[in-house]
Amino acid sequence: MDGIFADQSGWYSAGHMICALAITVLYIIGRWKMFQKAGQHGWGAIVPFYNIYLDYKIAWGSGTAFFVTLILTVLAGFTRNFYDTNGSTMLSYVMLIVAAMAGIALIVIAIMLNVRMARAFGHGIGFAAGLIFLNVVFVIIIGFGSAKYKGPNGVPGDGPDRPLG
Repeated sequence: MDGIFADQSGWYSAGHMICALAITVLYIIGRWKMFQKAGQHGWGAIVPFYNIYLDYKIAWGSGTAFFVTLILTVLAGFTRNFYDTNGSTMLSYVMLIVAAMAGIALIVIAIMLNVRMARAFGHGIGFAAGLIFLNVVFVIIIGFGSAKYKGPNGVPGDGPDRPLG
């Protein structure tokens, strides 16, 4: 690199790394606190896949939607790869359509998850939009803020633990 900033590029990169590390640590702590507010294990924030399962459990009241999402993800990946390897047969076009529909369904489920998560902590559609577009920032706000867990979809006692009858 030539120019007046050539000797400072290392500091520039180090500054970005430090900021990224600080945001990541804040995000993990925010998720930890968010899980604790919802009555879940905080350490779930650092366990891959389990943390996503907890998101669904907090927002929907059970982790069933997580498994639907997992199946759709595998289906979308499998069918897309099938299209790539088989060229232009009719079956490959059908698989491409299935992969596209699974991808659209995954986007819809992700939006629904964030809307339900906002409601679960007593927030409205504006906060849900924040969770969709600036998830890291809004999870930190939930974790460190005064939001209280109200239950799945914002209704106390509307989860799998609700009394029957």
